[in-house]
Amino acid sequence: MYNPPAFPVNEVYTSRDGDVTSETTKGMTLLDYFAAKALPALIFQDRVPTQNSRMSRQEYCVVLAYEYAVLMLAEREKLSK
Repeated sequence: MYNPPAFPVNEVYTSRDGDVTSETTKGMTLLDYFAAKALPALIFQDRVPTQNSRMSRQEYCVVLAYEYAVLMLAEREKLSK
């Protein structure tokens, strides 16, 4: 699964001596971004079924959010081919 950075940033710094350096910060991954977008919908549902009684509702919402995110990345890969 291809999981690129969601918001990469290239920062350029200039020292007092005039030396220029560049640094790329990857930020969160696209998987994390998709999961973050899915999570509110799961949290605000009245009933999120839990398949595993050892898992709290909150934990299960997070697991589901990442499952949705994986599906979104897989679909994105199919569409890009």
